[in-house]
Amino acid sequence: RDVHGLSFRISVMTPELGSKAAALNSLVLQRWQFNKLASQATNRLHQFLLAVFPEGEARYFNKLLKITPYYPTPKDILASNGLETIEGLCQKDKENILELADNTVGIPNQIYQWLIRDLSFQRMESLAKRDALTAIIRKEVAVHPYGDVLLSFPYLGEIAAATIIGTIKDIERWPDKKKFKKALGVYSSLTQSGGGPGHTKQGKEGSRHGRRVLFQVCFGCIGTKAHDNDCRDYYLRQVARGKPRIKALVSTMGKLAEIIYHCLKVEEP
Repeated sequence: RDVHGLSFRISVMTPELGSKAAALNSLVLQRWQFNKLASQATNRLHQFLLAVFPEGEARYFNKLLKITPYYPTPKDILASNGLETIEGLCQKDKENILELADNTVGIPNQIYQWLIRDLSFQRMESLAKRDALTAIIRKEVAVHPYGDVLLSFPYLGEIAAATIIGTIKDIERWPDKKKFKKALGVYSSLTQSGGGPGHTKQGKEGSRHGRRVLFQVCFGCIGTKAHDNDCRDYYLRQVARGKPRIKALVSTMGKLAEIIYHCLKVEEP
């Protein structure tokens, strides 16, 4: 049955929508990879700066990220002629960083110099490539047939829309909302051991990126600062009925997937 279902979904896919979705999916995955590399570099910079410049890492880490590609250690910072070549920092911050560098208790080991500088440039390069891909994705989503519908949902931006498009490709592939939800990784499966009573749990099939996007959108919708929206109302009703919050959130993700399916089918936001 699954093989026949797959054949059906392939046969009804519009070639143009399929190629656009495949391109968007590749762009999203590549962007995700660069974002991951940037996060890994940032975490390692935390560790290295904690060793060589703990005072700066604790108070000015985000500002130090502008400095470390050129002056990676406190010794380099002190020899920088007052950080005059660094843009985006006010004079007061520069003075405070210089004072901390002069009195740091960090490890005075120049081995860290190359490591910190190299990581800083790796991070800058990854962020630049991520931002370039983000701009391309936004342009592609803006002209995609499903773009306006998906972007009409609160807290669902261009990257999330591109992720959904890359996963579903063509809405006509999915004959019902149940299969659509499974493709996005939001469905329940029944498990049973021996003769005991069965119980349902979150299924593991489908797109983990699609599931992550639905989680992020719903999490934004139910926040205390979020404006009134259908997802938040549905979530609060589930909680009021006694459902645990995490299960209510997963249920809200499923409801959002159903609404997206309906809107794409009728081509209305």
